Amino acid sequence: MPHPAMPSPTDTRWKRALRSVLKFARPHAPAPTLDDERRVMALRTICLALVQDLPDAPRRTLDARILRAQPR
Repeated sequence: MPHPAMPSPTDTRWKRALRSVLKFARPHAPAPTLDDERRVMALRTICLALVQDLPDAPRRTLDARILRAQPR
């Protein structure tokens, strides 16, 4: 009987097999399409237009946040 602190090779194989099976079971987000990218760019353009009347300092901060924002 192996010592409890010593992992057995079968445990490692079992964990590796389980991980590979679970990898396929996890839902993955679909890759963004060109249409999705166009929608995001259109939304960014609208948001940038909405903040253009603000004073320079707050507008620059918002501009940067709008340009870096990631769709979810």
